[in-house]
Amino acid sequence: MVNNEGTIAEFVIKATISADPILDANNCVVVVIYEGSCKLAFIRLNKDTTWTYVDPRLEYIGQSLDMIEDVVHVKEKFYAVKVGGQLFSFDIITQSKQLVAEGMRHDLEKVYLVVLNDKELWMVRRFLAFGDEDRVTKKVRIYELDFDKHEWVEKETLGDVALFLGDNFSISVLALNFLGYRLNCIYFNHDHDRYYGYFIGCLHHDFSVYDVKSQRFSQP
Repeated sequence: MVNNEGTIAEFVIKATISADPILDANNCVVVVIYEGSCKLAFIRLNKDTTWTYVDPRLEYIGQSLDMIEDVVHVKEKFYAVKVGGQLFSFDIITQSKQLVAEGMRHDLEKVYLVVLNDKELWMVRRFLAFGDEDRVTKKVRIYELDFDKHEWVEKETLGDVALFLGDNFSISVLALNFLGYRLNCIYFNHDHDRYYGYFIGCLHHDFSVYDVKSQRFSQP
């Protein structure tokens, strides 16, 4: 990624868009989380020639110094979340920021945002444990954002939905529409973490299916 001064910035770990870049390029904004400092940058597809870096003071919103974990576009806004679930929204045009929901106490975890039906925003917290040569997902908690009350509401079931989570993109599907998919389950990839990264050869097998009802893990 190239910054406004033309020099090379750090690599991108997550990208999301606001509209289809082919069908609606004039309204397509690409927002990325770039590594190292885990901050945000954006570019408007048919309007900008360089990336714009979002105000780094986002790092201090709500007096939290945790890095940004995920970003999505829903209800005409971009939402970014930090470890623990602290959520804020930001406007591309004005670059104004708003704290949407407070975070929670956390240990070692990864946080994912999932958009359902272009109007619901869910968060999954994946709690991790590390050994000398492995990483294991120990616990999972799921929340839905109450847009009116500005708070996370914990969910006990996903209903007929299955979630697929990873660094690249997290999605929801109606499990009954796909042969072999298990409803009320979360499929985890072994993705990047900022504690050990990709650099220890044995850290590559933390993938599983989590059954929300039984609260048990199994292999896919």
